[in-house]
Amino acid sequence: MPSLRVAASVVLLLLTLAPPEAAAQQRNLTFKIHNFTTKVDHFSYRNNDTFQMRYIVADQYWDRKRGLILFYPGNEMRIEPFVVLCGTGLGTFLDYSCLPNIDITASLCPTEKNPSRQDLEHMSYLSSEQAMADYAALLTWLKDNLEGAKNCKVVAIGGSYGGMLAALMRVKYPYIVEAALASSAPFRMFPGLGSCDRYYRGVTEAFEKSSLGCSKDVSRTWTVLDKLGSTPEGCKTLQETFRTCQLLEPSNYPDFRNWIRHTYSVLATINYPFAVMYRGLLPARPVKKACAIIRGGMDTEERMVHAVADVVKMLYNSTGNNSCNNIYPTANMHAYKFQRCTELIHPTCTDGVNDMFYPQEWDAEKFAERCRERFGVTPEFDSMLKKYPIPDFQAASQIFFTDGDKDPWAALGLGHAPTFRTRYHVIEGAAHHVDLQFAHRDDPWPFRKARSFAKRVISNWIQRLP
Repeated sequence: MPSLRVAASVVLLLLTLAPPEAAAQQRNLTFKIHNFTTKVDHFSYRNNDTFQMRYIVADQYWDRKRGLILFYPGNEMRIEPFVVLCGTGLGTFLDYSCLPNIDITASLCPTEKNPSRQDLEHMSYLSSEQAMADYAALLTWLKDNLEGAKNCKVVAIGGSYGGMLAALMRVKYPYIVEAALASSAPFRMFPGLGSCDRYYRGVTEAFEKSSLGCSKDVSRTWTVLDKLGSTPEGCKTLQETFRTCQLLEPSNYPDFRNWIRHTYSVLATINYPFAVMYRGLLPARPVKKACAIIRGGMDTEERMVHAVADVVKMLYNSTGNNSCNNIYPTANMHAYKFQRCTELIHPTCTDGVNDMFYPQEWDAEKFAERCRERFGVTPEFDSMLKKYPIPDFQAASQIFFTDGDKDPWAALGLGHAPTFRTRYHVIEGAAHHVDLQFAHRDDPWPFRKARSFAKRVISNWIQRLP
């Protein structure tokens, strides 16, 4: 029975959002792709099926006598984009001449096939427990079979959902993972751990901090877009202006509007002080750039619409190579949507008053009904809180948590060190898991300080171990 879990591991991770000059560093890395046979179901004695888990290793900087194994547990999409993103974690260690290391990365990865209710038998294996059991099996096998790895210490490094998995690997498998760096891990995203408006208020604050008055400008554009979206003729104008792949009609205008909102969300998340590659070259400080574009089009309604379209183009089609813009997620996000219905439930809402968006309530019953219709599953809203010690992390040790104060996800982070044997650090001026990236010539001092601090703390933890 095939599983929808596929993992990949990398010994030297880079970045999907890599600065252009990071390409030179990447060219010096040799990635080796391997397969590891592991169980589809680690927790049942009835299913003995196996599947091939891909893992990627880059070990040319590894000192077999005293090196670390740096393990990146991946994120919610295919591993290929995160192979670049992962090396980010090495920015903390390589760029500051830490212990020589080997680095491994793994990721949950859906198949190309769009999941449907008929796939529930396979989708049911897509869970954090199964993924971490995959990782534990892989790491154990590597230490037993990789020359020089038997006594190596393992440091799990991850950002965002990968940061959550890194910390949870340390909690669940402390005898395999000796320390963890969890960057921008939104452990307070789950139902019952805060109000549903925190994330989009964070996005709004990111825009307002970048350019005073910008959030009000963005807020004004929704009235114009909504007016166009209410008629077939207006939707045609939006379709032509935004060059959407889909035919826009009043019936799917809410999806279009959510796509625009997501654009602002992504820009706030990757609001770095240097240019990065994201479906093309995204300029440095993209939120400030977006604010300037919006402000330049505020004199007429037509120019407002074109300004918003230019912001979308900056993110998704800066090269102009795409013939159209898809307002719906690509196929490899469908498995993540399944997890959004099972484990990664994140209530969000906006009111248009305390944020720069439009009123949209969180309705748990409607959310559950959509999950049942799409996947045949009923959300268990407190499942993650029952399975793991979230958010208190009782008895956790040797986990270094970080958040950036310009990252909208920081509002969902822990906000403190949960125990005296863990550390927490806020990175001034930082967006989403910037500390995992290789050092950049335009890095402000707080970025460099954060990497150095994490390296020093984690190194001390490791060196005190027997």
